[in-house]
Amino acid sequence: MLEKFYPIIAAISANLLAQIFKPIPHFIQTKEWKWTLIFDSGGFPSSHSSLVVGLTTALGLQSNFQSNEFFIAAVFSLTVLYDAANVRYYTGQN
Repeated sequence: MLEKFYPIIAAISANLLAQIFKPIPHFIQTKEWKWTLIFDSGGFPSSHSSLVVGLTTALGLQSNFQSNEFFIAAVFSLTVLYDAANVRYYTGQN
């Protein structure tokens, strides 16, 4: 039964881990813990990018990387990653 929900569990787990790890890069740069970053959107690591990569990886592992669902998720992931990278780039320029 859990095998059916494995992709969504992997996606949500990746998202939560990314959010939990957000204070670490801030601590490395400033030597100050800022725990409220766990609840912030944006920043590094990207939680929405982690979510789509977790989903795509889980779907790929379930189908031996040969299902239509995996390829749809892969295209979706590439779109999200490309968009996230460009948003960060242009935000940094302003």
